[in-house]
Amino acid sequence: MKKFTHPDFQTRLGKLIAELEQALHIEVVVLIKPRSANYDDVPLGLGANLSMIMFSYLFLVDNSFDSYLVYFMTLSAFGLGMLLGIVLPIMQRLLAGKQRKQRNVEIMARALFQKGGLHHTSTKVGTLIYVSLLEKMVYIVADRGAQMAIPDTEWQAINSRLASIFNAKNPAEALLTELAQCKDIFHQYIPALENNSNELPDDLSIDL
Repeated sequence: MKKFTHPDFQTRLGKLIAELEQALHIEVVVLIKPRSANYDDVPLGLGANLSMIMFSYLFLVDNSFDSYLVYFMTLSAFGLGMLLGIVLPIMQRLLAGKQRKQRNVEIMARALFQKGGLHHTSTKVGTLIYVSLLEKMVYIVADRGAQMAIPDTEWQAINSRLASIFNAKNPAEALLTELAQCKDIFHQYIPALENNSNELPDDLSIDL
């Protein structure tokens, strides 16, 4: 997802976040990460399955194969499976399992929220919008001030719209569009104060 790391996108995202925080009494941080976890077992599993399929085929077909050919073709199938699992992220995304990916994304989002100190704002309105590219998932962690100010139905709508960005032809542009549309909802429930201060940097970078 090179579009998410393009300097033009990063500039536009920074400006959008700054505009949101000027108009609202909410501290929004958007973090985009390549992945939420390593799925090293996926290439191993894929290699093992392909090697078993190859071995079964060579063993069951009527044609006779020399022992060395059976050995090397089975080993090659394992290597091919490993290579596909490592080189093609889509293989990890498809084979890791939905629940496992959701759990990893949530764990990473909450860990980044804590490490980034988003829970230290004076009015507890720190909100993390976490985008995990390999899993193609978005997870929102909102501090209790923001969580209580905005009804659950609105949060569900925001989550649903942000999650849909990966269905668009250009997910990066879709993210900017959906973030801009969040402004009206946030403004309805958490409008800017007279002396609105920015307690968190807009370009906050957090690594675990």
